[in-house]
Amino acid sequence: MYGPLQNLIFVTEDEARSYFIPPNSKVLLMSKDKPEFYIKSTDSLGQYTFDTYTFQKKQQPQVVTQADFDAFKQDILALLTHPTPTASAHTPTTTTGGNK
Repeated sequence: MYGPLQNLIFVTEDEARSYFIPPNSKVLLMSKDKPEFYIKSTDSLGQYTFDTYTFQKKQQPQVVTQADFDAFKQDILALLTHPTPTASAHTPTTTTGGNK
């Protein structure tokens, strides 16, 4: 069983923006009310940058079974071996202009 998370700081966005960090530092701050996290960093003069990121659930990859793959392979091989007839070679002509 896991214990409580250590070293995570939960804040609101306003608290994150005003969170003090010393020059040449970077901190990860977790939102306590939104699916977001913030990265605040400072340069050597103490000027900071503040970025907001949103969590998104990662989609599970779709898995193809061997049977599905084999059926697809057979369909492709059948198309390559016995191509289906294409549309008629006759291309319809179009006329422009009105009746005279």
